[in-house]
Amino acid sequence: LKILKVSPEIPEFNICMSAAIEPGLARQIRDALAGLDIQRPEDAKVLQAVEKDYTGFVETRDEDYDGIRKMVRVLFGITY
Repeated sequence: LKILKVSPEIPEFNICMSAAIEPGLARQIRDALAGLDIQRPEDAKVLQAVEKDYTGFVETRDEDYDGIRKMVRVLFGITY
């Protein structure tokens, strides 16, 4: 195999919630995941269950996915 091109970094291991989830519960889930600390053994078990070298979660913004949108537009010739 020959590598032709490498994409820019993209967000991995996305966790999404339904808009139907009560906002307070969604916030609790988000805070619990973002609060996991790789230095705490019990948290490390959870994080490493996602991926062996995973170190934590961060909250994202919609613009964090602009690079993916750009790649899709280029690949499929989408203009708008």
